[in-house]
Amino acid sequence: MKVVVTGGNGFIGLEICKTAVSQGFDVISISRRGYPDHKEAWMSGVNWVSANIFNTDRWTGYLTGADAVIHTIGILREKPDHNITFERLNGESVIVAASAAYTAQVPVFVMISASDAPPILKRYITAKREAESYLLEQKIRAVIMRPGLVYGEGRKGSEVIAALTRLGSRVPVIGTFPSKFSPVHVSILAKAVINSILNAHIQGIIQIHEIEKLGASLPQKEEIQ
Repeated sequence: MKVVVTGGNGFIGLEICKTAVSQGFDVISISRRGYPDHKEAWMSGVNWVSANIFNTDRWTGYLTGADAVIHTIGILREKPDHNITFERLNGESVIVAASAAYTAQVPVFVMISASDAPPILKRYITAKREAESYLLEQKIRAVIMRPGLVYGEGRKGSEVIAALTRLGSRVPVIGTFPSKFSPVHVSILAKAVINSILNAHIQGIIQIHEIEKLGASLPQKEEIQ
């Protein structure tokens, strides 16, 4: 099976690439930096392509024969002076990638979205939701993952925040805030993504509890380092 991962050298993208390699997939990563900053043995199983997602002529040729596109591009912090905004990276990039996948007749498109966002990041979640709406209107099997807080060793400080979020969920006075951001380990999210590709009946919006179930039920073919 061939998968193309946009943003493949990011925190979530790397884990998805690693999981896909462990399942014996043919994996192509599309990202601005190309090869990751560090090297691990499993990375030799990925074709690391350096390309800007908006420069479609540089990467859409890799979609030929692909079974799925997994879109992990997104930002939590804007840089308007460099045209890095929520609307462009969290919204427009999804539409660009999904349109390219549809044109190339890729049967599955997976988007990494989010369950919610604090009020201060309203535009962040609005851009995500608009991209979701676009996807759900297309004639393609769209899978939209809505995790809460994604944590793991590759994201500095995330494990501490995850622990605090779990602790907060036990305090009734805080309300539903912690449940909206229920922590999920990046490896579980990656396994859920791969499992959703393998199971043709899975489509639409996948909420936090469903992500956990999918991640826990993916058969592991081999251990990789």
